Amino acid sequence: MSSEKRKLVQKYLDKDMTGEEVKAFEEELKVNPDLYEELLFHKEVDSAIKELIEENMFLKNLEIAHDSYLKTMKKGGKTNIFSRKFAFMPEEDRPKTRPVVWYAAAAAATLIIGSAAFFAIQSGGDSPDRLYAEYKIPYEIGGVQRSGSNTTEDLYMTALALFEQKDYKACIANFDKLIAQGNVKPSVYYYKGLALLETDNAREAIKNLKIIAGNNQSELQQEAEWFLGLAYLKAEDVVNAKIQFTRIEKLYKYYRVKAREILDKLE
Repeated sequence: MSSEKRKLVQKYLDKDMTGEEVKAFEEELKVNPDLYEELLFHKEVDSAIKELIEENMFLKNLEIAHDSYLKTMKKGGKTNIFSRKFAFMPEEDRPKTRPVVWYAAAAAATLIIGSAAFFAIQSGGDSPDRLYAEYKIPYEIGGVQRSGSNTTEDLYMTALALFEQKDYKACIANFDKLIAQGNVKPSVYYYKGLALLETDNAREAIKNLKIIAGNNQSELQQEAEWFLGLAYLKAEDVVNAKIQFTRIEKLYKYYRVKAREILDKLE
């Protein structure tokens, strides 16, 4: 297995891929047994590392192990990191290990000593950004024509046409012109929020979508509530995402099942 493939596997396990990259990787898994084996091995190693952390002994004794290892190396001797770091414990209290756990202990020691990246090991569940990509629903506006006029209604129709054409930056610019004029349709904030999400500006998207999510008179309220939850995921604001999807689960039957799925995955 090449180093590039190993990096790809680790990137997948770290949930550091885009939705398209995940899809391509999982398609290759189906036809590449070597890649699948490498994935299983990395998963076992990661699982072993987490197991050691959960036992609340690994991090506590790692520094002792490392000091012992360095002293032995200076003397030109050999050492077993895993066994030496538990040397102070009675034999019957020492954890039973498998070869992969020894490997995991050494790997984790290297990570902690050489880089703070070890502390980024995920405790399980899906990343907010991946959940955003998974639960984002398509949206489209039919029968909209772009206009060359600058009247309020024409600006609105032009902005919607730009949205349909996925020219989101130009779309946002037109909506900003409308907002500057004042007395705009509530839907302006809704579609501007969606366009901001498409340009990876989740924080600004949240501000606009909240205007519609809090408007009981808007026919777009339910959709705005859903996309507001997704915007919190996009912004990696897990606390507010949980609050929002709990609200959606209680209030909106259409989105109830999906909201519960997201809440479960955020645990």
